[in-house]
Amino acid sequence: MRKLGLLLLLSTIFVVLSACGSEEKNNANNNDDQQNSEENQELQAIEVKIKTVPETLKPKEITTIQAKVTQGSENVNDAQEVEFELWKKGSEDHEKMKAEKQGKGIYSIQHTFDEKGIYYVIAHVTARDMHNMPQKKLNVGNVSENEEKSEAHDHNENENKEEHSHGDHSDGVAVHLMNKEGKLMVHLQKGEEPLAEAKVRFEVWKDNGKHQYIDAKEGKEGEYAAEFNADSTSTYTVNVHYEKGELHGHQKQEIEIK
Repeated sequence: MRKLGLLLLLSTIFVVLSACGSEEKNNANNNDDQQNSEENQELQAIEVKIKTVPETLKPKEITTIQAKVTQGSENVNDAQEVEFELWKKGSEDHEKMKAEKQGKGIYSIQHTFDEKGIYYVIAHVTARDMHNMPQKKLNVGNVSENEEKSEAHDHNENENKEEHSHGDHSDGVAVHLMNKEGKLMVHLQKGEEPLAEAKVRFEVWKDNGKHQYIDAKEGKEGEYAAEFNADSTSTYTVNVHYEKGELHGHQKQEIEIK
């Protein structure tokens, strides 16, 4: 009887230990799966798609411009910054507007185009330590056949040769300039890819004062930064010079530096 009781006790202990071991293994596997999922998510780039509502745009009417931000199959609702940049073809007057979060990865603005023509919009998106800034062409009103041919001709020319950019992104390089914690920072993107391994220099001045030239260093792909200590809180003009191979360009912007 005593032997039988001992056997039952040992059997019970064995079953309990087996169950615990199995649970620990399952927990370890679950932790590994979660870690792998998080690592895979970190490796995936954010994607941004621009959409207008309505799709057919007319002057003098309110248009909603949306940026849908995703990472893999997940909607990104925690973007640090989403800003739209708008301008009419051939114009150096660029308007920037902060977007509002709508949920389900959508960020939007409302805008009224004053007149018909070909416009461009860039969605500058910073999220999860990544930056993306796709560009989309917008036809507002009845764009003539000649205007379309002119736009297509300009696009084809830029595919075959590189030009200087004077604020209209004619060389296909999008520039997003920021001032963060005593640093000048710029994101450069050509088409859908970051413009990496470029030589970048900031030319900075205030009013009619002396021009300073500051070499920038690349951190992440397409992100260049340099220290800049402003003498006072004021509006400075910053000319971003970039060079890579046969590509030479510059874009001038005004920025409030504190």
